Amino acid sequence: MLQLGQISSASDPVGGSWMSVGPSAIQNCGVTGGLCSGRVTAIALDPTHASTVYLGAAQGGVWKTTNSGASWVPLTDNQPSLAVGSIAVDTSGTIYVGTGEGNQSCDSYYGAGVLKSTDGGNSWTVLGATTFLTSTVGRVVVNPSITSNLLVATNQGFTDSSTDACGYVPSAVPLGIYESFDSGATWSLKLSGTGYDVVLDPTNPSTIYAAASGSVYKSTDSGSTWAALAGGLPSGRRTSLAISQSNPLTIYTLIDTGVQAQLFKSLDGGSNWSSINIPSGLCDGQCWYDLYVAVDPTNVNILYLGGKDLYRTNNGGSSWIDTGGYSGYIHPDQHAIAFSPFSHNNVYVGNDGGVWSTTMASTCSPSACWTNLNAGLGITQFQFIATHPMDPNTYFGGTQDNGSPERSGTSNVWNLLVGGDGGWTAFDPTAPTTMYHNFYGVLPQRSVDGGQTWATINNGIVESQDCNGFRECLFYIPMALDLSNPGNLYLGTCRLYKTTNRGNSWSTILALAPCGGSLISAIAVAPSDGGYVYFATNRGKFYASSNSGASFVEADSGLPPAFLTKIAIDPSNPLRVAVTFSGFGNGHVYVTSNSGGSWSNISSNLPDIPTNSVLLDSTNYLYVGTDMGVFFSSNSGSTWNVFGTGLPGASIFDLALTADGRLVAATHGRGVWVNTNRSSFEGLSGQYWNNSFFGAPLSGCASYNTPTSPSTAPTATATDPNINFGAATGWNWHPFGYGGEFSVKWIGAITATKGSYTFRLASDDGSWLFIDAGLVLNHGGRHSPTDTPGTGSISLGQGIHQIEVDYYETCGAQSGVDLSWTPPGASGEVV
Repeated sequence: MLQLGQISSASDPVGGSWMSVGPSAIQNCGVTGGLCSGRVTAIALDPTHASTVYLGAAQGGVWKTTNSGASWVPLTDNQPSLAVGSIAVDTSGTIYVGTGEGNQSCDSYYGAGVLKSTDGGNSWTVLGATTFLTSTVGRVVVNPSITSNLLVATNQGFTDSSTDACGYVPSAVPLGIYESFDSGATWSLKLSGTGYDVVLDPTNPSTIYAAASGSVYKSTDSGSTWAALAGGLPSGRRTSLAISQSNPLTIYTLIDTGVQAQLFKSLDGGSNWSSINIPSGLCDGQCWYDLYVAVDPTNVNILYLGGKDLYRTNNGGSSWIDTGGYSGYIHPDQHAIAFSPFSHNNVYVGNDGGVWSTTMASTCSPSACWTNLNAGLGITQFQFIATHPMDPNTYFGGTQDNGSPERSGTSNVWNLLVGGDGGWTAFDPTAPTTMYHNFYGVLPQRSVDGGQTWATINNGIVESQDCNGFRECLFYIPMALDLSNPGNLYLGTCRLYKTTNRGNSWSTILALAPCGGSLISAIAVAPSDGGYVYFATNRGKFYASSNSGASFVEADSGLPPAFLTKIAIDPSNPLRVAVTFSGFGNGHVYVTSNSGGSWSNISSNLPDIPTNSVLLDSTNYLYVGTDMGVFFSSNSGSTWNVFGTGLPGASIFDLALTADGRLVAATHGRGVWVNTNRSSFEGLSGQYWNNSFFGAPLSGCASYNTPTSPSTAPTATATDPNINFGAATGWNWHPFGYGGEFSVKWIGAITATKGSYTFRLASDDGSWLFIDAGLVLNHGGRHSPTDTPGTGSISLGQGIHQIEVDYYETCGAQSGVDLSWTPPGASGEVV
């Protein structure tokens, strides 16, 4: 089995650095304080500093605040696992972090041991990497009397993908309760089974209570021997334990027994148990995911139950108060709670939407209880990402339980457009105020006003939203948009659907039999020819169509029978396709040059980890997103390198390109990141208007000395490798079959070294060059290509600079445009 601390066999990094573009928080979430972030799975407070708090996130790593949550900093972006199951801080301030999330959802990721820091999180040591391998460490406990004595509870982890690969990661080591007597240097298995929880008697730490494999156990000799506790306890599944600090003979256990949970109390150290009524609907069938019980350190009758909502009782369970969740105030789906060592009323809670605190936990009313602490917490779990076709700073993505937010402008605070579980997202490439998104399951929606309002577009789709309990579709379904004809979209369940009218109606064009035997996991349409449509399944089947989906052929000979996560198509060659696979022990990247007629495994020196996303271009460049970052190949997969520096080690669920050609990575736990270098996908984003001057009427052989902002959407778009459409065409350039009246706007980026650059524009008719929004060349007006070309010089600093070229042709005859530059110390070359 893979040891995550040693995964990377790929070569040293290439490419630029990565920059976070948020969300630093998501606004308009409908909760107290308005902000959400992502799933918080663990919280611990420093026992010597009242304002210092540590939290752990699902694939978001460990974060620290020294001002009670007013601001946060990440601590573990470079550690072998960013999935956090538990955190403990001992009396000296030493931090222990159990990696791997134990919440048992499909995206509760596997771990890589226990992290330890003795300097407040500035540096870390990995403990137990070979003992725990990929197990999740859902609980870490430190003996308060002998701080070198640690206990952990271990469970099984998962791996996932944007369309929910839901891969159960088999454990190669026993699960259960492990103990260390040397601060984590060595570990021994004390109790076998699926470990859920462990607590110590605060007055006698040699007495231990543990929950494993549906039962509760007790040891009175520091874990050397164990006795299963009965006394009225039922057997169950996930189990949470709490021991009273003020009366350690009082124990509570909350047990998932199926659709609901059951709460029990013991007054005699576990010998006998009595049942306590709990709120109806505490977890409504998902007790396996969100379930905890906690007891006030000073009052044995004040309890907190975490399920879908957070409940409090002040009278031992006779009555309950819903303090937030689906009822409002805080985000639903509770996972973590921690009491301040300095005040039992100062409580921090974590859930699917982030972290909140209160200073009056035992007395507050729900509407006046909580302080939102999510500002600056970049832990959103993205499923999909879409980039705006014209604005390089605008993104729209679907996230786990935090809706589908959008970033616009330069702020890293994103705006929530649609709530819930967010899936596939897209902009219409020619009219980007038309947007699409899907929730979990099958419930696609469309907006025609930039996301302000949404309409459901499921006419003709057979399945209900949950697809008969997700037997007929994946939790997050794949969809695809035809860039060459944006009215065409495709949607996959156990059936492949197509619409030709932007979702007004759908028709089934293929049905897999039996429905549920295989489910569609990926769809793609060739950018250069919408007749080529490909889809694949969660069992590694691949199908190809060359007639817009009228018929398909199976074309998967040589592919592994694993979950196929993504399909990417060469932007200029519809026959060249790359696919990626989840899982361990199989190939992860395959490529075909003949629509699947034959496949080559190009995984080569990639690490043997799930691979979730892929992009490729018309050279030999490929990018893949894996469970541990982005990798790049410049030689068709013969060798791979880590791409870029500074990207946290979260799973990459989706990849995309900005309008100016930079690579975007959507992580499942650390938000969205953009590579600061323009990607190796050569080209400028071209927007074309036929018979118009950027949307305005163009006629009468008009002469324009300045360009104008577009007044309508372009009639066509293309990614052009360079602007070399003049002399090379004999000054007879007519893109898309246009006549003698058209205009083009190209947007892209150049990577410059510091120095003076000379640019040259030759055109028939007018053209203009802007760099970083400043006019560099004005070669406007009507003129022939033999007229003196426009030239200009500009000093550029080192780094990326945005470039824009505007061009128009009128009155027929000759047409075309060339752009070249002379970098410092070099000769002229085409841009």
